[in-house]
Amino acid sequence: MLTTGNKDGYCVSCHVMVPFCDSWQRSLHGGNNRTGVVAQCIQCHLPHDGLLHFATAKIYHRGREFIRNLSINGKRFDWSGNAVKRKSSFTYDSGCLSCHQNFKPVSLSREGVMAHNRYQLNPESHPCTSCHAHVGHLNPMVAAEKFFFTPPVGK
Repeated sequence: MLTTGNKDGYCVSCHVMVPFCDSWQRSLHGGNNRTGVVAQCIQCHLPHDGLLHFATAKIYHRGREFIRNLSINGKRFDWSGNAVKRKSSFTYDSGCLSCHQNFKPVSLSREGVMAHNRYQLNPESHPCTSCHAHVGHLNPMVAAEKFFFTPPVGK
């Protein structure tokens, strides 16, 4: 299912992205929310702080993911470790901020207000993913485990 590079169908055309697309579709960002709003992959996984940064990151990530899809053995790859170590290199605060502009909604806890205050003082040392690690996906590591380690039916 190869589509334009700006829709989620393009991203899931790589075999190793299938469980992450599934976990995204079940999440709030995949449309499983009361308004039905869907955030496409590029809204979180590409920067939105300038056309040049967006374009260069898109070219870089496309090439990198193409090569990785050819070389990654999903059963041996440390998905969880990769997410912990590298999450801020493939999830951009500018993408979060393009939709989430109200940092302090009434429903935010005291701890949340304090965390958002720290972010506003020093965004580089407190990226969104430092607190919202897997926010765009519902149980992505469970989805990867199930996808890569559950034998197909009949085998």
